[in-house]
Amino acid sequence: MKFNLSELSFFNLYVKDNDWFPLQNHGLIDKEIKLQKEDSDFPNQITTYLNLFKNIDINNLSVLDIGCGWGRGPHKIKKYFKNSDVTGMDINFLFIDFAKSNFKNCKYIQDDLFETKINNNSFDFIVSNCSMHFFYDQDVIYKNIKNILKPKGKLLITDIWNSKSFLTFLDKCKQHNFKILSIEDLTNPTIEAIERDIEEVLPKFIDKVSSKSIDAFLEIQKERLTFFRHNINRQYKFIVQIR
Repeated sequence: MKFNLSELSFFNLYVKDNDWFPLQNHGLIDKEIKLQKEDSDFPNQITTYLNLFKNIDINNLSVLDIGCGWGRGPHKIKKYFKNSDVTGMDINFLFIDFAKSNFKNCKYIQDDLFETKINNNSFDFIVSNCSMHFFYDQDVIYKNIKNILKPKGKLLITDIWNSKSFLTFLDKCKQHNFKILSIEDLTNPTIEAIERDIEEVLPKFIDKVSSKSIDAFLEIQKERLTFFRHNINRQYKFIVQIR
């Protein structure tokens, strides 16, 4: 069976009624980021979110997480950057309902980035954590991101890329006058994070959730690890400014 973290069926089977709160990215090792003790359940996935804001001051600024899924990512951004205004957005209203029920420190909205209802000039930052690969080649997404962001706003992306999608994204940024401020290859620390998930993180839940749930996440991580090791995919982080 092929598993997909973005599918409602996966959420219903392996997340919604289980005693855990996993995230939908593949994780990252960054020893400079220090997590609080209660975030040791999925440390590598939480680190991925915090790494996006490394050396960036978001004090008193607004952040929109597009494709926030089950919602724990925006919750962690708000937790570690208390003076920021954080909103999670996803197209799936059931994901948003789950997020609103479980994470109370930030806002969540159901919205479709292809036909967004978000007002222009609403956010200082847009975060895309493993969601850009769904729409990197769609011009309307770049147009809507540009509209949603305030002048000089920034788009922070971490995602899996193959050679074609990577070059297409660079071309789309050029077409839409997005200025790429930095590109960072995070493949190796992502591989390390996946290996730790397989060996240490996921097995520790054996007494809390069903073995089927653990196995579903393990299968996803093992498949992604194969793609990374064979250089089919790489993990890149982009910081992009809207001109």
